[in-house]
Amino acid sequence: MKNTYFQIKNIFPYLLIMVVLSSCKIVETPVLENPVDPLSSNFQGKSPSDLSIEVLDRNKIILKWKNKSNYLLKNVVQRSDGDKPFYDLAETNGKDSFYIDETLNKDHYYSYRVSGVSSSGRFSISETINIKYEPYPDSAYKELSDVTSFSISPNYRYIAYKNNNEISIYDMLNDMILGVFSCDASTYVFSHDNNFIITGNNTTKTIEVRDITSGQVMRAFDNSGANIISMAISPDDSTLVSIDGTNNLKVFDVRTGKIKFSKPQPTVFNNDSRIIFSNEGTNIAIFSPISRMISITETKNWNVVHTMYSVLYDIFFFTKNDRYFAYNTYESYAGVFLHLLDVNTGIEIKTEITNDKNFIFSPDEKSIVLFRNNILEVWSVNDFKIDRLIKTITFKSNLVKVILTESGKMLALDNRNKLMIWSDKGNWVLY
Repeated sequence: MKNTYFQIKNIFPYLLIMVVLSSCKIVETPVLENPVDPLSSNFQGKSPSDLSIEVLDRNKIILKWKNKSNYLLKNVVQRSDGDKPFYDLAETNGKDSFYIDETLNKDHYYSYRVSGVSSSGRFSISETINIKYEPYPDSAYKELSDVTSFSISPNYRYIAYKNNNEISIYDMLNDMILGVFSCDASTYVFSHDNNFIITGNNTTKTIEVRDITSGQVMRAFDNSGANIISMAISPDDSTLVSIDGTNNLKVFDVRTGKIKFSKPQPTVFNNDSRIIFSNEGTNIAIFSPISRMISITETKNWNVVHTMYSVLYDIFFFTKNDRYFAYNTYESYAGVFLHLLDVNTGIEIKTEITNDKNFIFSPDEKSIVLFRNNILEVWSVNDFKIDRLIKTITFKSNLVKVILTESGKMLALDNRNKLMIWSDKGNWVLY
């Protein structure tokens, strides 16, 4: 009996294991014919690319890149401080392709790279981009006082600005005044070769071609006793167009000073009227604030091809390739709208703008600045459509005119007659 009990005691654990196993169900893991991660072996060839950096503020940059795959789960932004190892800085979803870093220190070196991570955990790393972060010094800012109006040269190097009846030529590259001359001019424009400046002298009622440094008159055109309101010169510097107090459009040969064409316009001009040439010289645009109207005229036979009404401000321009003409309107009970008119087809892209704001595109046409009173906003642009707000700048005074340059400067004239100039070392987005 004792032996039997001993045998049962010894085999009981085995019997218990067999009972437990008999109650379990073994489930086999199926093999998926189509894996969840479509990137699989091709993922390594689809690393994030085209990394770029823009400085947004005194300690803020935006890192941008391009994702080559539509199947990303997320991006991981990595940063290295100096010669230290890379570490994970932030994660973004696979749809975003930018990250704003606000944790920079002055005079530090940083390296960035971006990883694309798939749903299965595979990852592919971009190339590395390096930056030495240097906040821009106060010397990058310059202020000119008692400026009632200004004009900038086509190469963005020179500024002509008026103070009473004196016009000064300022060289932004060398930070020096080239010359000062007396002239009762309400309008003045630089030639595209930057060798001369043309002034509309309302005392003598003549149009004067002057040397850019000395201001000496090289030749003068008779304007038949009429005040010159606005002028523009063609891209090849051969033709000058003007509008005057007789409400006429006049076309001059710059070399000879002879009038090639003159035609009364179906509107009334005042001192705020303006005329511009397109970048290719195939069209001109004329703005009349009294009629709140802009007309576009082709320069072959000088016929009007487009007319726009309810125009709000005198800020308007042709885009780089002359495909679009940009302007804004105010429509009662509807609001303020930014318009992009396809010059060839007449089709418009229309975008509502909050409040009655002026606007200007960046030279690369990838951003737009909207400003009203003392508030300036920088927005990103995608295919000429306003995308997202990048930053807001508050000034101490109301802005009258803003210009962005390809050389990395922003010029702003305010209601105190101060012309403010910022240098951003090749990056026009300013603090």
